[in-house]
Amino acid sequence: FLTNIGESLKISGHSTFMYFRDGGNWEGKEGQIPLDKVIRESFDQIAKADAALFLLQSNDFSEGMLLDIGCAIALNKKVYLAKKLGCSLPKTESLATQIIEYESDSELLSKLNL
Repeated sequence: FLTNIGESLKISGHSTFMYFRDGGNWEGKEGQIPLDKVIRESFDQIAKADAALFLLQSNDFSEGMLLDIGCAIALNKKVYLAKKLGCSLPKTESLATQIIEYESDSELLSKLNL
């Protein structure tokens, strides 16, 4: 699904960075990459970006997402939050520049493919 989001954004003229895809085969090395390295590399990519998009697909708090959102805010980047209907994290949502609500994966892809 994340790959499809990246492709949808690319079609709309955006470039993307996703650590699991672009950070050196994250899926194959999960748990083997030092957390401080992941954070530094992610922050470097956010610094290069115009904006950051985060997915809220459950009510489970994500420390990593909060770190990245904090970095984006500190760097004056726009923070877009794609929020699946039925999910709620009010403190995370309060940090977003804009919230894009969606019901299905295909609906979000359609909304991102502007």
